[in-house]
Amino acid sequence: MVRNKTIVAKRSGDNSTSQPMSKKRKVQQPQQPSKTDEVETLRSELKQLEDERRKMEEYFAKEVRRLKRETIRHEKDADHHEEQLQITLRDVEAEIREMKKENERMKLEEKEHESFMKLVEKARETDIADKEDVLQNEEKISQIYAERINDLKQKMKSTDLTTEADEIVAEIVCERCQKGFKNVAKDEKSPKILPCGHTACMACIKELCVDGHIRCPFDRLFMKLDGFPLPTNFAAL
Repeated sequence: MVRNKTIVAKRSGDNSTSQPMSKKRKVQQPQQPSKTDEVETLRSELKQLEDERRKMEEYFAKEVRRLKRETIRHEKDADHHEEQLQITLRDVEAEIREMKKENERMKLEEKEHESFMKLVEKARETDIADKEDVLQNEEKISQIYAERINDLKQKMKSTDLTTEADEIVAEIVCERCQKGFKNVAKDEKSPKILPCGHTACMACIKELCVDGHIRCPFDRLFMKLDGFPLPTNFAAL
C-alpha cells in the first residue's frame, strides 16, 4: 500500500511540476468571391444603373413635354397679345383719322362761319346804304325809262323807227347796276342766275361775294356759292 501511495505521490508531483502545452489555433482566411458572385454583383449594379437611367429618361421626357406645353402656351399668349395689340393699334389709328376728319370739318365750319359773319357784318354796314341805293336805283330806272320813252318819241319820226325801237325795247339790263347784259359766257356783263332765282351780272355778283357767300341784292337772302359756274340766264339776252 505504501508503494502505491508513493507512486501516486510521484505521479502527482510530476503533474504539478510539468507545464501544460499550448495548442496552436488555425486562422481562417476570407473566402475569395467566385466568378458567379462577381457576375451577379455586376448584374445587380447594372440593373440599378439601368433603373436610374430609365428614371432619368422618364424625368427628362416629362420635362421636355412640360416645356413644350409651356412654349406652346406662351406662343399662343404672345399671338393673342399681338393680335390684341394690332386690333388696338388699328382702333387708335382709326380714331386718329376720325379726329383729323373732325378737326378738318370743324376748321371748315369755323372758316365758313367766319366768312358768313364777315358777310353779315358787311351787310349790316351797307344795309342803310343799300336801302338808299335801292331808292336811287328806282329813281334811276324811272329816269332811264323816261329818257328811253322820250328817245322813242323822237325816233318815231325817223324811217328806221321799227328797227331802232325794237333794239331799245329788247335791251335788258342788270337791275343792280343798270347796265345791259352781254351774250358772252365769261364776260363781266353776262347774266347769271343766283341760287335764289334772281339774275344779276357777273360783275355785281363778284362785287357782292365775300369768301364764297353772297347776299342777294333783291331779296336779301344769304347764299353759299359752291364754286361751280352759275348758270347763264339766256332769257335775259
